[in-house]
Amino acid sequence: YLTGIESLTGLVLITWTASFLYYEMQRYWDTK
Repeated sequence: YLTGIESLTGLVLITWTASFLYYEMQRYWDTK
């Protein structure tokens, strides 16, 4: 049970970080 929650949290964290980095990159490239 705990392992499932840990893996799920890790997956969500990775997805959120990737989306955030992608958004930042898009905004950065648009200004240039």
